[in-house]
Amino acid sequence: GAPTLKAFLIQNRTLDPATLPLYYAMEYLWWHHVHASIGSLRVLSALIGSLATAVLVLFGRRLGGTPAGLMAGLCFAVSPIQIHHGQGIRMYVLFVLLAVLASWSFLELLRSPTPARWAAAFVCTLALSWTHPFALLLPFVQGVFLLIARPWPLRRFLFWCAVSGTALLPVAGYLSTVRFWPKDSTSQWLNM
Repeated sequence: GAPTLKAFLIQNRTLDPATLPLYYAMEYLWWHHVHASIGSLRVLSALIGSLATAVLVLFGRRLGGTPAGLMAGLCFAVSPIQIHHGQGIRMYVLFVLLAVLASWSFLELLRSPTPARWAAAFVCTLALSWTHPFALLLPFVQGVFLLIARPWPLRRFLFWCAVSGTALLPVAGYLSTVRFWPKDSTSQWLNM
């Protein structure tokens, strides 16, 4: 194992160059400060998945009332793919939690754009962007919604673009440094 978090993240990036560090930093800290075992890392994922279920219930309740929230949480909790990720040691469980939080913060920002809600949307987008490269799709979809639905004046839309772009800029820089393995070192593996 790597002696420091930085060394761990550098080593992890050599195994999967497009890996973003948020979940793996949590994994490293859990391993070193809670319990050093594979089973313990699965507990971390299960806890994050349970938190995602609870947040989804609350978000669903906010959108459609208590029955909708409970149904959303139930469907999520019994989903085979979510059960799989809730037992795994990969970033997908955190990705889902942060996507729900980012969606909720976006909805609240639409309803009442207070400074606290702008800050929440920024933090959720920033955290989400550090979990998986596909996280960049959620702000894109939000932006398309804002363009089509036009719930805000142009000035507020442009401010949203600036806030979201600022949240995504660090990870865009990080991803621009990704270098995959040379083709001659992977061609046999890819053929299999």
